[in-house]
Amino acid sequence: MQPLPRPTPDALRPGWRWLVALALVVLALAAKSWIWPDQYGRPYLVFYIATATIYFLSGWLPGCAAVALFAVAAYRIGWPGSGHWLLNFDHAAQTTSYVAFSLAFGVILERWRATVAELRASQAQWLDFYEHAPCGQHSIDADGRFVNANALMLSWLACSRDEIIGKLGPTDFTTAEGAATFREHFPRLLATGRLGPVELDLVGRDGTVRRVMAQASAVRDAAGRFVKSRSVLYDISEMHRLRSRMQQLNLEQEAMLDNDLVGIVKLRDGVIVWKNKALARIFGYPHQELLGQPALRLYPDETAWHAFEAAAREPLAAGRHYRTQLPMRRKSGDPIWIDLSGVRLAGEAREVLWMMADITPMKHYQEQVEHIAFHDALTGLPNRLLLSDRLHQALLLAGRIGRKVALCYVDLDGFKAVNDRWGHDAGDQLLREVARRLQASVRANDTVARIGGDEFVILLPQLENRGECMAIVERTRLALASPVALAEGQTVTVEASIGIAYYPSHGSEAGTLLNLADEAMFEAKRAGQGQVRVHGVAAESQAAD
Repeated sequence: MQPLPRPTPDALRPGWRWLVALALVVLALAAKSWIWPDQYGRPYLVFYIATATIYFLSGWLPGCAAVALFAVAAYRIGWPGSGHWLLNFDHAAQTTSYVAFSLAFGVILERWRATVAELRASQAQWLDFYEHAPCGQHSIDADGRFVNANALMLSWLACSRDEIIGKLGPTDFTTAEGAATFREHFPRLLATGRLGPVELDLVGRDGTVRRVMAQASAVRDAAGRFVKSRSVLYDISEMHRLRSRMQQLNLEQEAMLDNDLVGIVKLRDGVIVWKNKALARIFGYPHQELLGQPALRLYPDETAWHAFEAAAREPLAAGRHYRTQLPMRRKSGDPIWIDLSGVRLAGEAREVLWMMADITPMKHYQEQVEHIAFHDALTGLPNRLLLSDRLHQALLLAGRIGRKVALCYVDLDGFKAVNDRWGHDAGDQLLREVARRLQASVRANDTVARIGGDEFVILLPQLENRGECMAIVERTRLALASPVALAEGQTVTVEASIGIAYYPSHGSEAGTLLNLADEAMFEAKRAGQGQVRVHGVAAESQAAD
């Protein structure tokens, strides 16, 4: 775009303007006698040319002064030194017309100068806005060739203006995908006068690729024909990169949240507002059934829900995570163990996000491990470790409520003969049957434990007197004396030697009581098969005890 023609510079300093005006007046007066004088010898052409030049070069005020000097000098009679410094009033009309014409010419010339200056300033402002706009701007004709482009657009294309104007178009600087996008939308610009916003990749001659968003409108002539476009392009490369990254993160987040392993649920005021498919699978619900339902549906009962809510309230309100393991409920009503971890969402005091993992198999395995650790593998009875724990608890409770505790040490008579004759499998069958009969002979709160080989211990807590113990022992002894039918058809009979120690009569420590009961059992065994002995009681006094 070419600027308007610039008038002669008016930036001369004021002093120089006056010197230029005076010099022109002197020059004009000196030349009046030989440059087109009229019949009176007055050089109008010289005066007009000089006046116009002074106006043009020096400005309005020096021009008016020059007119006055010309008027006096042109119509005076003689030189001031000769005494003839008088105006010739016969030619006053000519003088007046000259002055009026000069002043009118000066006004017109000054208006022209001001208009040109305004046009130049406006054009400079427009050019500055166009050339240095923070966006790429260009125009293309109906054939898709560049008509104009601003400096930023040229820098993006890495080309000069002469290289592209009338020669190249946008499709010469795009990828194949971008060219297809342009060819799809350009006919719409021709038809409707509007294009975009559309996104495409712009590729400069230097190989730089940038993502741009383009918008355009049409410039038409009086007949409505398309002349050129007004196109604006914004560099959105960074925004496009961030948007692509966000889309990738969203996909990754969606893949993590909507997985099949960890159930995730968002609650608002205790109501399910979002959940992933894993949660529905874990609890056995159809995919959308839980939405809008209270979280209470996932808990065994209302009491369990309120207890959990009360425990989680304080850490969640403080912005901390809360984690626990608790039993919950499937849709079928079956119990399920859940590892639960949650946090209150930032900015949403009413919303909590919970992650739930089904740990039911792990809990079952843990229970199995604990059972193995505390129970005899063959009979399923508590082992020595669990017996010790229960004995300690029984002693503590008996001490508080003033009750007695009996510890009965049982050893089978005749077990070794069965094991030797019929084999270990037969011995194992016998031990399992003995365990069953022992459990059937005691109370619900009593403990029967196997502590090794054919040795068993019966813990009888909360006894009011020794008579209760002896009744249970007698029932046990008779139950064990009954024949036992084995799987191979054999029938075997064993009896039991039983030793008894009491709390608090014989001791207050678990280990002491167990040793005393063991000693009493050996006394019973020495007395013969199927005998019962109480620690510290003579043989002849056992029945009375």
